[in-house]
Amino acid sequence: MSLKKLFLFFIIFFLAAAFRFTGLNWDANQHLHPDERFLTMVANGTSWPKTISEYFDTKTSPLNPHNAGFSFYVYGTFPLFLVKAIAEALGRGDYNNLTLVGRALSALFDMGTLILVFFITKQIIKSKAQMTNDKSNPKLKFCHLDFGFWISPYIAMFLYGVMVLPIQLSHFFTVDPYLTFFLTLSFFFLTSHLSLLTSVFLGLSFGLAIASKISALLFLPIIGLGFLLYLLKSKNLISFLVICSLFSVVCYLTLRLANPYLFASGNVLNPTLNPAVLANWKQLKSFDTPTSWFPPGAQWITTAPVVFPFMQLFFLGLGIPLGLLTMTALTYLISRVMHQMKKKSIDKQTISMALLLLWIFLLFGYQSIQFAKPLRYFYPIYPLLAVSSGLFAARFFIGRIGLLVGLVGLFLLWP
Repeated sequence: MSLKKLFLFFIIFFLAAAFRFTGLNWDANQHLHPDERFLTMVANGTSWPKTISEYFDTKTSPLNPHNAGFSFYVYGTFPLFLVKAIAEALGRGDYNNLTLVGRALSALFDMGTLILVFFITKQIIKSKAQMTNDKSNPKLKFCHLDFGFWISPYIAMFLYGVMVLPIQLSHFFTVDPYLTFFLTLSFFFLTSHLSLLTSVFLGLSFGLAIASKISALLFLPIIGLGFLLYLLKSKNLISFLVICSLFSVVCYLTLRLANPYLFASGNVLNPTLNPAVLANWKQLKSFDTPTSWFPPGAQWITTAPVVFPFMQLFFLGLGIPLGLLTMTALTYLISRVMHQMKKKSIDKQTISMALLLLWIFLLFGYQSIQFAKPLRYFYPIYPLLAVSSGLFAARFFIGRIGLLVGLVGLFLLWP
């Protein structure tokens, strides 16, 4: 990376950090966010086990929220354990400071997502650039126009850095920044060159995503499709089975380690789920109807499926300027992928973009037809919305400096 590119990277990085780390104590220790207040209470109310065997013992571990007086707990435990451990190590494990440490870690993980946006975009344009290294080859010119322009990752990184919803959620001690980071990391490994090593990392990252929030399982079809495409490309059934098995084992063991109370016992060979957790999920689902009149859910009674969440995502989660760019980018990427498939010219870049689009529409499609439609449920697709917009913007706005500067001004003004 040249000095110019390094300078640009850090300018964007520190701009995004300023948005995320400024005003973390936004409520002046009044604990106005109900979800993070609950997580803080659980973190304060649980205690560390004395032995490893006690840690894995669902029925007796003092770290299990159900054993500490919190009979209703539906989140993953990895974010809870991490914040509690770091806060106490820093001598900030009290009620007020633990929340602030949790918010700082949320911002830190979202900065990690920002870096992943950069590398995913770079990985996509690199996969196209590798088609040719011959400067005399006319395809090289096409490569630079077709998302190969070096500035694409920086634009994508900048766009994610100024997105409103990630900035907001970086200020809350909740599990969503962890979920989004580990799902984005899983996408990075899935769309890189699948091998024994990357399947291990994919299993680790996806296991931690599930250990943060169970809704990570929505990403499983994308992983399955990625593996299937690997089989079709490699035509090596043994390699495919080994990679799938390795991913599954690492994912399962990671989940057992990071969210041990999801399971009924500490026996690794017994995958039976904890009945208390299942009962909590069932109870939570019972609130998810217009007839339940569960107070936090009453706001969704009059909201329309698909249309309401789309308007919220467009006007509030992204903002009008970035919303227009993102919707245009998605339309263009869909047409490009369909064109490549029609030509039967399916290279690694096309596969990456197809998986990207499938994840965006799968998550949005599923969450937008649910009764509860909070914007944070759509948070995991924001990094890939930024990647899409970065690829598109580099293709169509480079060379139009005046327009690009004006758009940057709008994107900065909105957050």
